[in-house]
Amino acid sequence: MIKVTIIVPVFNAQSTLAKLLNSIVELNYPKEQLQVLFVDNMSSDKSPDIVRNFGDVELLFETKLQGSYAARNKAIEAAQGEIIAFTDSDCIVSPGWLNEGLEEMMANNIDIVAGNVEFFYEKKSAAEIYDSLVNMQNEINVRERKIGKTANLFVRKHLFNEIGLFDANLRSGGDVEWTKKATDAGFTISYASKAIVYHPARNYKELIIKQVRVGRGQMKLWFKDGKRKKWIANRIFSGFMPVHFKALKVSMLNKDIQPTRFKIISIWLIAWIAKLSTNYGRLTYCIGK
Repeated sequence: MIKVTIIVPVFNAQSTLAKLLNSIVELNYPKEQLQVLFVDNMSSDKSPDIVRNFGDVELLFETKLQGSYAARNKAIEAAQGEIIAFTDSDCIVSPGWLNEGLEEMMANNIDIVAGNVEFFYEKKSAAEIYDSLVNMQNEINVRERKIGKTANLFVRKHLFNEIGLFDANLRSGGDVEWTKKATDAGFTISYASKAIVYHPARNYKELIIKQVRVGRGQMKLWFKDGKRKKWIANRIFSGFMPVHFKALKVSMLNKDIQPTRFKIISIWLIAWIAKLSTNYGRLTYCIGK
């Protein structure tokens, strides 16, 4: 069996950590071949204490930079595994998560594997449904963009030696940038549908905060990549336009959500607000810059 390092960045996650830790304990993988690294990123709650109470889990601290990519980089440098498996502090991993991800990677000699992120709902509100339709869609990301999200990502460690670590200064989009850089360099990526982690769908407030952060992250990456001002202006202009009903209906059907007229309208309104929030993040980054 291959030595694997699981990496989880942590920031004020005391409400979700126990579920993730318990699910890691239940993994169907030899404990002697597993290294689990949690990196606290200046939490002000009891997150570090919760991690300390679990055996066979190492707790690191990133105190120089606030951001999940800075925290992940801290753990990558301490990782002993040949394979690094990333997930987030609000996720729950399935018992076969590691085995399924590694099987896809080894059987097909793949460099990066993006796993399946399945959402679960608290109230199944319009905001929660929309979040589950658009965020962390690894299957589509791999197929159409050759990227993956760190909520469920497997990477051969030597890739970080060859193309570098995540951009520690990014607060959003660092996984998109890094996996795109890797696949552009010729490294392979695939999707593993059976390598499942479960993620709570965001409520309205959480969704808006997320989309503002996404918008700021997008703008930072666009400037970093040298995008032309006209190209950026066009993206900002399109960000004011509402989402198409038809595209939203298709997305709902693909997720086995029955698109009643009331549900489509309510989710459509949330989608437009979320899109405007992303644009707000873009604009505030420009103003700050």
